[in-house]
Amino acid sequence: MVSLVKHKERRVKQNDEWIGVSEAARIAGVSIQRIHELGYAGRLGQQIAGRHWVFTRKEIEAYKNAPKQKGGRPRKRPQINLAKT
Repeated sequence: MVSLVKHKERRVKQNDEWIGVSEAARIAGVSIQRIHELGYAGRLGQQIAGRHWVFTRKEIEAYKNAPKQKGGRPRKRPQINLAKT
């Protein structure tokens, strides 16, 4: 029998492969701190097992393969002088 846990408005089987924060960071290619930031922001679904966060491998791989937004400050447009001399 497979027990189910309510998780972010969907059901996740407990026999899914659960991984810790350090393994999630390694798979996603980001730092452990970034995994925590994403978890706090609600961008990754996580379960708390005692004092530790755990994630399903599927969620981390979905985050890794999702299209990323380009960050940073926009470039300045070049100044065009339209004055006639």
